[in-house]
Formats: sequence, structure tokens, C-alpha cells
Amino acid sequence: MIKNIKYDRKSMDQSGTLHWYHWLVVILSILLTLFAWHFSKKQVDEKNKIQFLREADQIAELISERMRKYEDGLWGGVAGIQAKGGDISLDDWGIFADSLQINFKYPGINGIGVVHYNPPQKLNSYLEKQRKQRPDFHIHPKHNENEHFPITYIEPVNVNAKAIGLDMAHETNRYTAAKKARDTGLAQITGPITLVQDEGKTPGFLFYAPFYKENAFGSLEERKKNLTGLVYAPFVVKKLMQGVLHKEKRQVGIQI
Repeated sequence: MIKNIKYDRKSMDQSGTLHWYHWLVVILSILLTLFAWHFSKKQVDEKNKIQFLREADQIAELISERMRKYEDGLWGGVAGIQAKGGDISLDDWGIFADSLQINFKYPGINGIGVVHYNPPQKLNSYLEKQRKQRPDFHIHPKHNENEHFPITYIEPVNVNAKAIGLDMAHETNRYTAAKKARDTGLAQITGPITLVQDEGKTPGFLFYAPFYKENAFGSLEERKKNLTGLVYAPFVVKKLMQGVLHKEKRQVGIQI
């Protein structure tokens, strides 16, 4: 009997040792699994981060490339005006705009137009000239600035009719960018605005390229003195992004 009791105690000791070792193995397995999961997750997150940054850089470059293309279109308009002696008629601007094929070559753009600069002493003669072809042409809205930057032409007319005659000097972002384009001789983009022709009243902006009388713009004084106007393009940001960032060209989601 005593021998059997000793044997049972030994079995219990062995059973207890195995039970403790079993839990140790389980705990170590869990810790190893957690470590492997954390390491794998970190590797996946790092890979996703690198891919996201690469995609983001590609999208930024795509937008920059498209904006450079739009800018080339504006300078093409400036060149066309200079080729006409420094100004252009309504009919000739329509021909030029048609040749650009905006809807196909410049997706996202809302149109292309001409803004004429008018100091107070030139305003009446400007209005008289425009009303020869368009008797209802008028500058709007009223403001307190001492100069005017009205939109004279904009193509296509059907979707931009409300913008004709709109004076850039009536609103800070439009006016600031117009003066900066004049003073620098470079293309400029306005701060965020709402386009009068945008029924949805969503964020937009304008893109300006200046042109000068007799192509004289060597110094700041000459630029201020000889500014004739601006070739400009209006953009609705939502439409621009749809035109530039097709889903098939990107693998990341974008929200504006």
C-alpha cells in the first residue's frame, strides 16, 4: 500500500509539472504570435505608407502638370492677342477659343476669356466700343475701387454668360491676383472664390495671364503703365479634380 501511495504522488507531481509546462508553452506561443502579428502589421503599414506617399506625389505631379498645360493655353491666348496688334475682337476670340477644343484638350477648365483693364479715363470709350456689338453690355457689380477689370469675352458663352461684364475689382481675391499678375508679368491664381456661373456655389478659382500694350513690360513701372488686360480661365475645383484625377489614374481615395 505504501508503495502504491508513493507511486500516486509521483504521478501527481509529474501531472503537475506537465500542467505548468503546458501553460508556459501556451503563454510563450501567444507572446510569439502577438510579436509576429505586430511585426507583420508594422511591415504592412510601412509598405502602405510608402505606397500612399508615392501615389500622393504622383497625384500632386499630375495636378501640377495639368496646371502647366492650362497656363500654356492662357499664354497661347496672350500670343494670339499680341499677334492681332495688342487687342482682339469678339469674333476673333471666339475663333481662337474654338481652336483650343477646351472640352477635349483641357478637361476641368470652365472656359477661357479676356479681361480688359480700364482706368477711369478709359471706361466710357471701352463701354461704347463693347456696346456697338452688344448693346446690353454692362459692368457689374458696383464697387469703390478707382479702376476696373471687367470680363469682356468668355467662351463658351452658354455656360459662362453670367460672368460677362463681371468686374474683378469688386472682390478681394480676384482683384489681388489681377494686380499681382499685372505687377509681376507672370501667370497668377486667385485665392478661393465662388464663380457666378457655378449653380452649385462650390469652391473655385481664376487663372490669369497678363498682356501689355506694345508688349512693353520690362520693369514694374512699365507693367503698371502698359497693362491692357488679362487672359483668364475660371475653374470649379470639383470639376477640375474630376477632369484631372480619373479613378483609373490613381489607387488612393481623394476627398476635397
